[in-house]
Amino acid sequence: MNLRASVGASLVAVSLVILRYFMLAEMSLFWVIWILMGAASFVVGSKWVLEHVTILRPYRDMWPVFCLVNMSAWLIHAGQIDQMLADSGIGSAFAHLTLLDSTLLKLSGVPVAVDGQIVSMGSMSKVGPIAITGLCSGFLSFVMFTAAFSLVLFDVGKTLGARRLSSLFVLGVAGTFFISSLRVYLVLVLGYYWGWGIMETAHLYLGYVLFLCLISAFWYVTLEWSRRLHV
Repeated sequence: MNLRASVGASLVAVSLVILRYFMLAEMSLFWVIWILMGAASFVVGSKWVLEHVTILRPYRDMWPVFCLVNMSAWLIHAGQIDQMLADSGIGSAFAHLTLLDSTLLKLSGVPVAVDGQIVSMGSMSKVGPIAITGLCSGFLSFVMFTAAFSLVLFDVGKTLGARRLSSLFVLGVAGTFFISSLRVYLVLVLGYYWGWGIMETAHLYLGYVLFLCLISAFWYVTLEWSRRLHV
């Protein structure tokens, strides 16, 4: 990986950190500046990565689509659409589904009790009861994946066909749910053993790392499949 590719990957990572800050900050002029900085960081970084990482060069024509997906995420946050969706019945259902992590916690030797959307991990836990909301459950990741999938349809949809696209969508949703459950599980385990500080850091950033790994692998396989069918 050359220097420009390394800088590009760093800029993409920086854009995700800025996006997280943007989610937590109050609206202001400084807030708008952060939006522009984050968007510009992703636009430049993703272009350099696609152009200078050899394995990704066949997909550099997808750069405008990736930028649109990124902007969709910013707009979802800006309009507080994520919170509205998380507070809906679907978001609540996601929160309850994620509580299946209690089984993994028990298998890991962590005592756990679930009351609605509240998880308690016993007297040995270094954190108190934790509320699992729609946003915690990865519902936003599901919304972002669906938005990304819809945008990419305009490029690869004609090549793959309806049946393959449906299968890919189901696999993508299943993968998104899996990493969301894994994130909640890891965050709770870290809280149980090491306390609130480490737990909060994992809560803020672990989801982005897992989602980025999943979405990168998913779209690489999808685009490679489309390219081979098109040849």
